[in-house]
Parts: sequence; structure tokens; C-alpha cells
Amino acid sequence: MAGKRTNAAKLNGTMRGKGGAPGKGSANQGNGGQGSGGGGSGGGNVGGGGDQGTFGTSNEAKPPDAAVTKAENEAVGLKRLSLKDSSFPRRPAYGSQEAGNLILRTNYFNVHLCDKSLLLYRYNLTVAPEEKQSRRRRRIVELLIKEGVFKEQGISTDEIATDWRSIILSTKELDFGTEARMVRIIRYYEAEETGPPSSNTTVGTRNNPTITIDKGDILAVQDLIDFITSLDGRAQDENNKNIVHALNIVMSRYPAVTPGIAVYNSKNKFFPLQQPTQGSNLGNGLVALYGFYASVRTATSRLLLNVNSISAAFYQDGKLRDLMDKHSPAPRPAGWEVKMERFVKGLRVELTHLPAKTKDGKFISPMFKKKVIYGFGRDRNQRYVSARQASFMYAKTPQQPEKLITVMEYFKQKYNITLSWPNEILINVGNRDNQVWVPPEVCRVLPGQPARFKLDSDQTKNMITFAARDPSRNEDLICKEGLPVLGIGQASGLANFGLAVVPEMITVHGRLLPPPFVTYLSNAKFQPSNGTWNLSGLKFSVAKELENWTYLHIRWNDDKCDLADEMNGVSRRITQLAEGVKSCGLTVQSLFNHPHHVLALDKWSDYEPFVVQRLKDIQLHRSRDIDHKRQQGKLKFLFVVLPDKNNTHLYNVIKKCADTELGFHTTCMASQKLYKAKAQYYANIAMKVNLKLGGSNQGAISSSLGILKQAGTMLIGIDVTHPSPGSRTSAPSIAACVANTDNSCGQWLGVIAVQESRVEMVQDLPAMVKSRLEIWKARNNQTLPKRIIVYRDGVSEDQYQTVLNEEWVPKVMGELVFKKLYGHSKNWPKVSIIVVGKRHHTRFFATRKEDTSGASKDTPNSNPKNGLVVDRGVTSGHMWDFFLQPHDAIKGTARPIHYVVIKDENHMDVDGLEKMTHGLCYLWGRATKSVSVCPPAYYADILCTRARCYLDNLFDDTVSESTGGAAAILNWTPVHANLRNTMFFV
Repeated sequence: MAGKRTNAAKLNGTMRGKGGAPGKGSANQGNGGQGSGGGGSGGGNVGGGGDQGTFGTSNEAKPPDAAVTKAENEAVGLKRLSLKDSSFPRRPAYGSQEAGNLILRTNYFNVHLCDKSLLLYRYNLTVAPEEKQSRRRRRIVELLIKEGVFKEQGISTDEIATDWRSIILSTKELDFGTEARMVRIIRYYEAEETGPPSSNTTVGTRNNPTITIDKGDILAVQDLIDFITSLDGRAQDENNKNIVHALNIVMSRYPAVTPGIAVYNSKNKFFPLQQPTQGSNLGNGLVALYGFYASVRTATSRLLLNVNSISAAFYQDGKLRDLMDKHSPAPRPAGWEVKMERFVKGLRVELTHLPAKTKDGKFISPMFKKKVIYGFGRDRNQRYVSARQASFMYAKTPQQPEKLITVMEYFKQKYNITLSWPNEILINVGNRDNQVWVPPEVCRVLPGQPARFKLDSDQTKNMITFAARDPSRNEDLICKEGLPVLGIGQASGLANFGLAVVPEMITVHGRLLPPPFVTYLSNAKFQPSNGTWNLSGLKFSVAKELENWTYLHIRWNDDKCDLADEMNGVSRRITQLAEGVKSCGLTVQSLFNHPHHVLALDKWSDYEPFVVQRLKDIQLHRSRDIDHKRQQGKLKFLFVVLPDKNNTHLYNVIKKCADTELGFHTTCMASQKLYKAKAQYYANIAMKVNLKLGGSNQGAISSSLGILKQAGTMLIGIDVTHPSPGSRTSAPSIAACVANTDNSCGQWLGVIAVQESRVEMVQDLPAMVKSRLEIWKARNNQTLPKRIIVYRDGVSEDQYQTVLNEEWVPKVMGELVFKKLYGHSKNWPKVSIIVVGKRHHTRFFATRKEDTSGASKDTPNSNPKNGLVVDRGVTSGHMWDFFLQPHDAIKGTARPIHYVVIKDENHMDVDGLEKMTHGLCYLWGRATKSVSVCPPAYYADILCTRARCYLDNLFDDTVSESTGGAAAILNWTPVHANLRNTMFFV
């Protein structure tokens, strides 16, 4: 709790106006403070979210808070005073203001601390026996608060916030007497019941759990305020992190207890269940809902609330049988039961056949009607059973003898219900050892249940369409619906915790970086417009030769097209493709013909062996032709025409076989796209082909690339991908490491490693980096790079230090790599590490039409122009970070990438780093446009994606699991030697 408070007035002056008093009406009631800080009027519409108004002179954007800008400038001016107190480099300066300034709104809201003396008392909870079901755990905590020790000591629910699992926060202190902990017994009953059953007396059981309350920290929120207003360079300590965590629990208090709002996975995502259904159907029994993410964040001299609109997939509520029909319509394929059981397992349903009262007048609790699906009903031999098949011993009255009866007969005798679908598989709402069978037709799926598995390709496409909201729609959702969902502008109880939120987005400064000059063969150069350009008339910088190549055309047996016409059509387009590749500068040999050009498959069969055999046949046929004068060498490149673009399993089979077993390059093309192909499509294919063959497509003027203009600079990209929901338990995590091979940044070679599941740190990084350095040395006259700049993707804020301690120091930057390759430490390269953040919720909104991407194209696109960089207002006051949007977002709201520097031995300057990162986004070899993520991280990401193809029997729950398990995978070498040092993965 100790901490200096000398700078508190700066924060209060910034956010509450001169003199520190809030404006008329507290912010969380709809009217923001009118002081010189970022208060402002927020009222006007229901819920307190003021009309933001995307453009228009009647609603001029307020300038960013001058006091915050002043504090930011003062902080960088003192950057050298206390570097020893921080593990990460401080921001050396802010970016140049010469690149074009603009004012942006951003989805952050000022948070006021109204009571500087506020203390939050934290209590840690332990339940015995351990309750793994989150709903019951939540109910136990609820009973403790409403009927337990807090009520006994006069602490009301308005003075309490909780995460409903292991933490309770209170503005009043519990009296523990002389002890540090207390133990209470909870007599469990459901919210729909009037009280615990009289028979519920056995202590220590699931219905009478024991809950232990331990004293935790006493959190003084003012300590956090002192930290964010300080200029001394201190790193955020554990106490401040705990305070931020506590404030997030307080902020989630209102939506977590409000009926009609679903809390999704983490405790800061909230989905109102009453919303329009238009466009929300994802297919196969799932619907898309929009919701809101909320998180308290610290920035220079102020506390902010980040609110964003989000989307997620939920089960359709209603009749279970209808849901099952939507998920797997009749006629159902063989093996549908396994997939269906996995789909419904864990769903909460309400049983509709139970009456309100029994025949003797006893009330049946609504809770008894709500059950969780364990799976499908099975007999003693573990075979699925229907209501017509399943039987058990039953006596209608105690006086009658038991007799064998089917479930179908039971429902008729007991409830006078004639089942409409007695042959449907039964649902088990009990458990493995004590099955409780009910027919699907008497189950109703309860609303608000998220789908916790990977969506299929069609569902993913529909979700992307649903979630692609333009900026003005996003602003409206956040301010007019999101804030009320969070209780901002309502009697949400925030005032009881000394907090208030101003319901108006803050504004920040932004800058537009000019695009670099892109170069092609013969020093052809030009400056792209809106982040895009055309290849027409241009030749690749370094074009290679396409030799020893052919194609394979895969079709489904049930295709209605005439086979001969289809074959001729594909053949013509392959010839056109070859010409298109030539036009980009590649030398193209004639393809070699073989008798295996067409492969017809049964879409519903296990076609993998046929595909693998056909690839082997083509390679074998080519090998027999080696001695022919016209055709020298083994098969090197195969174009594969696919019957449709959404069959990921077919694609995975091809890539796995060609990449790991046979060792030749493949490029897959959907037949629908090939038939409609024009010059640009062929050019896109040519870009991939040239990269795979070792070429370089485009470059950039060195002055646009900052430190990269210095010779001997290696860029490394690192990413880790983890098993998605629904993957097998034996699925590992996959790490990828890529690096450029020279200063042109045209070729990026990568290496894959599999590792323990869900471990974020790269376990084999020393060997991976060492192999990249050795390739550099071999391709650069036996010299090693002098500088290494790492773009590390996929780590969260609390893992920054772990990246340094476990991945780089002392493993790579020590005995295992640098000492072996460079010798004495004075020869070691200087290393800078930048974390690439994609999964954040910061968005920026233009305040003038002329600052939007659509302004120059006369389109409705209201995203900010590409080249946007923001390093003020919402960035850290104690670290070096910035947001960059280098791409032109055509659809939806643009998501900038968040870059955080966690190590900098190269002493890079701010403008140089921003310019280099921006310029790299124009060197993405697969497209003639700038991309959102800088290529080192992007290439590492797609290399991880390619490695998942090789393990789709583990990552895809629609594919049967092979034997061998994780142990066999960890010894597996993924890529064939022919391809290992190529860009096979693009």
C-alpha cells in the first residue's frame, strides 16, 4: 500500500478538471465532467453513451487532452534517469510530427477515481471438495455473499465484487478476529429453489461444500494512480497489476449479474441475448451474437476503460431435436453419432415433459428440469440406444412388481406422452456410471451457450461476414449498446467503489507514414496508392525457372460437368497460367504429360489413400522419364486443381504428402477460381511460384527501411500456435522461426518444431535460431549478421519478461548459440526484440472524412488511411510501444497491430523503427499490397498454419485420430530435405 502520492493532483487535474471535483452529475450517470481534462458531456441518449458522430462540422472532434500530451513529453525527457528500475527499454522519444497529423477517436473512456482514500479488501477463496463446474462454483460464491459471513457482518452486496471463482473484493473489511482465515459451510441450493433441502446436512459433500476465506492484499487504488502519473521510470510491480485486476472485476460486476447477458469464457466478454437475428445464422445449429469486451488499462497519466464490440458463436436455443437436425440433416452419413455426441456434450437443457407439480401436489423445482448433457445413451455394450430399444426395470407403484419396460413405454405410462421419434438416440443427462435417459424431443436448449470448438469453413466465412462491421457501426454499438450493457450511465454501483466512467470516447493524435518506393526488375520503382499497386508490365526482382512441372486435376465423382469438356477447360487454363507466370519474368519449361492428370474421388469416402497414391504415381512416372532428352530431372512442381475451395482436409492431405514424404512443391487452386481467372489471378499464382523456387518478387528503396539499410541486419519472425478447441488431447503446440537470408528481404526461410501442448515459450529456439544464422552465413560469403531484430508474435503482456528470460537470455544470447558461432562476446550481434500484438481490442476512428481510406476512392470506407501510426494517448507511459495500421482495410473496422519493444541493444530511433516496420509490410511476397502484419511475424504465422496441415488428424476433430500419440510426434521430422531450405509454405 505504500507509495508516493505527490503526483495525484496531475491525474485529478487531467481527468476531473481544475480543483479535482467532478463535473455536474457523476460520469457513470450520463454526464461527464466539464473540467479542462477529458471529461466532457456524455449525455443525450439512453445509457449515457453520447452520439459520437463519425464526421460532420456540428460534432467537431475534441483535441486530445493537452495535460496528457505534456506528461508524455516530460516522461521521455527523463528517460535516462531510471533505466535500472525497469527490465524493458523506455520510449526514447515520440515519432516525428512531419508525416501528417490527424485527430482520431479511440474506443477508450476515461475512468475517474472519485475517492482517493479508496481501499479494496481482497479475499481469496478455496472450495472443498473442489467444484469444477463453473455454474455451481458461481452459485457457491453467491450463497457465501448473500447468506454467509458478509451478510453476518453487515457488508451489503453493493459493496462487494467478485470473479465468481476465487476472489472477493469488498470496500469494507471482514473481521477475522485474531485469525488470518475463516472457514464456512455452504448449504447448497439452486437460485430457483426456496432454500436448502431439510435432508441436506452432511458436511463436506458437494451439496454442503466447505469454503475457506483467506485474507488477501489491501489494495489502495491511489497507488496505481501514483504509478501512472509518475515520471521516474518504475516498472509496474505486482501490487499495481493486482489493482488493475481488481478494477476489472469491479467493472464486470454489473453485466455479470444482469439477466439476459451471457458471460463468455473470460470474465470480461459480455453478450446481450436479445438482439436481431438478421444475418446471424452460421449454419449447422450455430448463431452469431455480438457482444462487448471491457478492460481497464493504464496509460500515461490516466486510467482508461477499453470497450470493443466482439462476436462469437453460440448454440441455437430451442428444441434439442431441431438443433440436432440443423447440425446433421437427414440422410445422415455413417459415423454421424460420434460427431453429434461431441457437438451436444456439455449443453444445458430444460426438460419439457416434467409437470409443475407431482400428482400428490408436491411442487417440482424448475431447477430439477435443467440438466447438463453428458452424452448419448448407451447400453451395457456401449452401443447407442433409442427410446424404442433401451429398457429398464420399472414399477408404476411401490405395490406393483417391477417389470422390464422401454423408455418409449415409460413416457407413455408415466407422462401420457407418445414419442414422435422413438428411434432417435437417447440423451444421457446423468453421467457415465449413472445414466439418466431422456429423448431429445423433450429437451429444450437453454440460451446463451457459447460454442467452444473450431468452426468449419462455411461457419467461419459466415462469422467473418457477420463480424465485419464498418467503423461507424462499431462506434454506435460501443457507445449506444456496449456502455449500457456494462452499466455505464446506469445505477451500476460503480460509485460504491469510488469510480466513475466518462461515457465519451477519448481522442488521440495520429500520424500518416508515407508509403515506401517499391522496386522491381531493372530498377523500376513507384510509390503505391492506398497500399496497393498493379503488376502489369513489371518483372520480378529476381525471377527463377519453373522446370519439371505438371498438374493434377481432382474432381468429385458426382460432378455433373462433362468430363472431356472439363479436362479440356483445365488444360487450356493451365496453358494460360504458364503464360501468366512467364509474363512476370520467370522462365517456364514445357510441362511434362502423364496419364494421371485427372483423379475422380467420392466426396464422402476416405479418399486420402487415393490422393497419396496418385501423387506417388505422378512422381514415379516423372522418374521413368528422366532419361528422355526433353525432360531432365525429377518432379519439382505440381499444380493441383481442387474441386472446391473449402475442403481443408483434401488440401491438408496434398500438402502433408508432398511436403514431408515426396519432396516437391505444390500450389493448389480452386477450380471455381481457375475457370474465372484473369491476368491478376495468374500473377498472384506466379508470386507464390517464384518465392517457392527461391526468387524475390519486389524490393523497396533502402531509405524506407530504417536500420535495414545497414548491411548485416537479420530479421527473425517467431510464432507459436496451439491446439484449437476440439483438438485431440495429444495435439502438440507448434513453433515456427523464419528469417531473411540477406538484406534484400526477398527470401524468408523457416524451421518448424513441435513442443509440449499449450506451452507459449519456444522450447527449441536455440537450435532454430542457430540454423537460421548458419543459412545466413552460407549465403553471405561466410559472414554472420551484425544485428538481429526479432518480431515475436503470440505472447501476452504478462509474458514479456518470460520471453527474455526463457527464450533469449541466456540460451540464444549465450553458450548455446552466440558463443558457438561468434566466439568472444565482443563479436556477438546486437539484438532487439519487438512483440507483435494482434489479439488486442484497440480501434481508431477517423474524425474527418478526408482522413479516411474512402476519401480518395469515393467509397463508403470510413477506416483511417493506411500508414496510420499512433504512439500517444493510449500507449504505455513506462514502455516503448506503438500501433501501426499499414494496410487499407476494405471491409469491417481496421485492426492496427500493437508493437512493443522489450529489448533494444541496437539503440534504434523511434522514427526508424516505425518506418522499417511500415516499409516491411510492402515486402510481403504474396501480394501487390501492404499487409497488416509485418512479414517476419506473418511468415512465421503461415508456417505454423502449414505445420497444422501435417497434423490434421490431431488438430481437426472431424478426422479420426491415428495411433502413436504425442511421443511419436515429438520425434517427427516435418519437411522433406528437398524443400527444407525453400519457401515451401507460401
